[in-house]
Amino acid sequence: MDASTYQLVKLRYKFFFAGIIILGIVISIYPTMQISPWLANALNYDMQQPARDSLSGIFWSLGFLVTGLVNIALCSSIVIVLVSKINGWNLNQAMDIFVRNKYPRHWFKEL
Repeated sequence: MDASTYQLVKLRYKFFFAGIIILGIVISIYPTMQISPWLANALNYDMQQPARDSLSGIFWSLGFLVTGLVNIALCSSIVIVLVSKINGWNLNQAMDIFVRNKYPRHWFKEL
């Protein structure tokens, strides 16, 4: 949702979008934390040491960041699919709302 559209949308739909993103972030914490030790082991990095002290620690930090971002995107996508199914939206309607930023007229404030 872009900034100009955000100002025109009703408050409850602003919470709707914020809730999806926050839920995606919260759900993504678990898989990220499960992958983190495996990544440290694969890079031969001791997680008790500061990451900046070794090259493998820097790579682990980058891997952790990328893993976290990918997990947020995946978990948010799953939440979006579930919300779409609960609301009875088909794929085109969900794509219009979440990707193409085409919202139903009743979502906007009366001017």
